[in-house]
Amino acid sequence: MKREQYVYHFKELDEVNKDNLQELIENKYPFLNRMKPICSNNLDEKAELNPLIKSSVFITLEAIYNSSLNKRIVIVFPCALESAAWVSSLATPWIMKKDFENNVDLKIKVTKGQKVLLNGCVVEYVGEVFEKYLNITTVKVKCSNGNYQFPIDHILEIHPITGDRPLDSIEKIKSYRYKEAIEGNFDEILAINTKGNRQFFSDNIVLVSKIASIEKFINSKYINGNRIVDLFLWGKISITGEPVLMNQTKYQADPSCLVASDFNRLYEYLSNKRELVKAVCIDGVEQCTKQHLDVLDYVIEQDIPIIAITEMSEVEYMNHFIDRDFTIWHWNRNLVKEAYKYYNINETSQFHSLDDRFINYISGEVKIIECSYPLLEDLFNKLKILDKHVKELENPLIVDITDKIRWGVFSISRFLHIPDKNWVGKYGSEMQDYFSELEGHKLWFKKDTIELIEDIIDDFLKLIKSLFVETGNKIEKIGDLFFFLEEDERTMIVLSDEKNALRAMDYWETKIQKSKRNNIKFSFYDSLEDDIKGFTPHMIVVCGWLNQKKMHRLLHLFLTPEIRLLFYPFECEWFKNACKKWQKTNDFTKNNSKVIDILGIKSSKTNHEDNSSSFDKEVDFQEISFIDEFELKRREQHYKRYIAGNLTREAIKAKQLTFSNKRFAFVSESHKLLVLSDFIIKDNPLMEDKIPRKTISHIRNGDYVLFRDSDRDIIREVADEGLEKEGLGHLREISGLWQDALRTRFGMLGKDFNLLADFLKKHGCKRHPVTIKNWIIDETMIAPNDKIDRRIIMDALGLLDKFELMEEAIAKVRSAHLQASSFLIRKLVAELPQIIKIQKEKYGFTSCSLEVDMEHLGKISILRVSEIGEQWLDIQPGYVNRLLVEEGELPWPG
Repeated sequence: MKREQYVYHFKELDEVNKDNLQELIENKYPFLNRMKPICSNNLDEKAELNPLIKSSVFITLEAIYNSSLNKRIVIVFPCALESAAWVSSLATPWIMKKDFENNVDLKIKVTKGQKVLLNGCVVEYVGEVFEKYLNITTVKVKCSNGNYQFPIDHILEIHPITGDRPLDSIEKIKSYRYKEAIEGNFDEILAINTKGNRQFFSDNIVLVSKIASIEKFINSKYINGNRIVDLFLWGKISITGEPVLMNQTKYQADPSCLVASDFNRLYEYLSNKRELVKAVCIDGVEQCTKQHLDVLDYVIEQDIPIIAITEMSEVEYMNHFIDRDFTIWHWNRNLVKEAYKYYNINETSQFHSLDDRFINYISGEVKIIECSYPLLEDLFNKLKILDKHVKELENPLIVDITDKIRWGVFSISRFLHIPDKNWVGKYGSEMQDYFSELEGHKLWFKKDTIELIEDIIDDFLKLIKSLFVETGNKIEKIGDLFFFLEEDERTMIVLSDEKNALRAMDYWETKIQKSKRNNIKFSFYDSLEDDIKGFTPHMIVVCGWLNQKKMHRLLHLFLTPEIRLLFYPFECEWFKNACKKWQKTNDFTKNNSKVIDILGIKSSKTNHEDNSSSFDKEVDFQEISFIDEFELKRREQHYKRYIAGNLTREAIKAKQLTFSNKRFAFVSESHKLLVLSDFIIKDNPLMEDKIPRKTISHIRNGDYVLFRDSDRDIIREVADEGLEKEGLGHLREISGLWQDALRTRFGMLGKDFNLLADFLKKHGCKRHPVTIKNWIIDETMIAPNDKIDRRIIMDALGLLDKFELMEEAIAKVRSAHLQASSFLIRKLVAELPQIIKIQKEKYGFTSCSLEVDMEHLGKISILRVSEIGEQWLDIQPGYVNRLLVEEGELPWPG
């Protein structure tokens, strides 16, 4: 089955002639042709800019500087990867150039007596001198052994510095006088003359993305022989909206590209520095639409150009942007094909990962390997019939039977191993018990209902007693696949979860030919992207339906040239109807601007993709509804014990975080989890000095979070122990005076956050209501970071006389928390690398859950988030904000 047959596309945008587009880019933004990314294994070998990235930079700059075009654009890549980081990195230099050109009176911002770095030499600045007899301007500087005049046209870099580094000698300065500019010098790229002084620049672009990922990106990618981090100043936005430099430099200046880890930080920065922001770049639309639409609306109100970079796996969230009049640029198959006709792919290029995904998008295939299991298929069909017996299904016994058999059918359909006899005996015995229980219910139900249920139980007993005896099942089919694979054909087998992956790996260990064994790897959905980094497969085999959302994302990551789906007939039907739904629900660009309107140029031809084939028929939404509900019903039944039910007065609103190893947690809105993603992702975790804490609204799929066996807050517990030892335990209460008073006022205002925000605003605090809400509900917060905010709160609430006492307590409590965090970091640094190494050696992939026994702290669980619930649930208080483990196992685990 060709990928074109199922991947949904946007209603076609006009195709722009390649030469026309490239000519426009070269004329308007010639600096892009001078930006040469180097190859990954050779600093002297240059590569081309990826054409999709290059054109997306063009679109971004047009949105910023072309007043006749829409200022809000979503660029949809097949797979985005680091596209937002590349677009921001390549667009920033032009913003700096325009900033420089619009401030023609700018001079070198140094004063007499300042210590400066001049072409790499440390000297003291004296002033500028015009030498009439030479007709040149020189910069007079003081060296360690006298004064020297340096020709201004030989200055490549001059900026103020601080520190104790001694002045260099005149001899060293002379050796640098005629130093030639290296290829790719920033001034040369932009055709401006800043002499390396980064204090010239103030305008910037703000990238909303993960800071750890961006730091890794800018320190590992090179342009014209320079790391991206060294091209210009990078900064990250603190929780109070203040910029913090990410470059290793001793001089201070405004960053030209800022990274905000969340939208609240973006809001705080814009509240103070709106005039500096030329554009906001959003890395992915999913998180924005889930939690931060109010901040998005605020940015729109400021008339700031917004460029959202997303990918096809996220398009279900695009309607929020369409509703806000964003123009859509979709890199569809025709446009990608056209771009790659003129692009030389280099396997050592820094764009090689993107190139692979885009080529897979153009030519990749999805093939279905149809499996057969008549008894399993018959059971599935009977369960569909049983679903129509609505009244009878309200009975707890019938619900229990249906739930377990439903999940049993679903689980067995994904097995790639034969379960042991104990498993068969255990659940066979349980099914026999159901027969007995049904005898007492026959009088209450229709005869055909009871007969159907008994028939289903009987069939299920036959199924588990003769598992995979019939030919054509998945185990037989995967065995055939292994047999016919070429020895050098690397293949990744993807199962539903970690446990199934491990069991399948054990089952097939001795059954796969030894010559092929190292080229066949077993993985599972949540670990797939990590596993592929160390093992680049030619083909992915998905062994069963994963659920609509996971299937959608996996098929739109374009990880390999070929994907094979090992499906039974009912899974094939699910897939077919899900494809129709993806096409139907995401076909929302018919009223959007054409490419020609975005670019403002003439198109030499119009060419539309063929979107017909399998999508002409009406979508069977009844069948899709059944797919959606099939696993949902099982999950609802399984988790019902945690739902508050009639205890609504005691219920706590929470969302479910699910982890890959069958652990989960219900997390309330204000609760902050320790997030170790930066710690684990960074190449040098020893540089970390604190563990970030994030609410569920800021946690993303793939994040690593930390839980302790105890329900208590780890850092707070350790901090409180330290305070108690010093006899300062009472400071915790004093440090929270501001929050107690604020909550009292909040209650007096009818618990309305907007009224509270207005109240504080009258006293000089202009924070967003979302920020103030966090102050109120966050149990882990010591105090707002800004001392002015704290003073305003105390003054507004008539507690200014206790302000200094509270400040002293806050300082000591914070110090205790920092010490506790450092203690925990040291423990993790000592344990974690070895645990990860063992996991990789043992299983070939990193487990998504790690456990560490830590002295004084007990067992620590580090878990990777695999799913974040969409809905707020009413949860019983005893089950909120703690790690929960499935009782024994989910029904029918295999």
